[in-house]
Amino acid sequence: MSRKVLVTLVVLALLVVGSFFAFRAYQNQQAQVTYEHSSDKVVDDFNRYMLSNDLKDAYGLFTTDLQNGYSQAFWQKDLFDQFKGYKGSPKLVSKGPANTPGQPKTYFDTVQAVKYIYRFTLNDVAYHITLVLLNQNSTWRINELSGEYQP
Repeated sequence: MSRKVLVTLVVLALLVVGSFFAFRAYQNQQAQVTYEHSSDKVVDDFNRYMLSNDLKDAYGLFTTDLQNGYSQAFWQKDLFDQFKGYKGSPKLVSKGPANTPGQPKTYFDTVQAVKYIYRFTLNDVAYHITLVLLNQNSTWRINELSGEYQP
């Protein structure tokens, strides 16, 4: 093979490899932008705030209905205090539509509502936290929050 053909092949190979990495970087950037505006990000932020006992920032993720329904003192006493010093990590049990098939609808079909259930282990017992997030004005907010020990 002539030297000119070899140089051309090397340049083409470098262009292909460079294009591949540029495309992957673009995909990662787009995925990050999507994540930043997703319900997953809000749930991840909530779990992080709860485990660091940061009620103020977690409370800011609530819808006004949830904020008006329960005080910060309620959430501190009934939920956040249980996680002081917690060293584990939450495990996602399920993620899906907030309306349960076969049950009366809680949310209209036009409302974007997503339900998450996370499992924690507190004092060697499974504890589930259920969150329902609504998309209001292109912003995801927690509209329902409950926790209970599992048998």
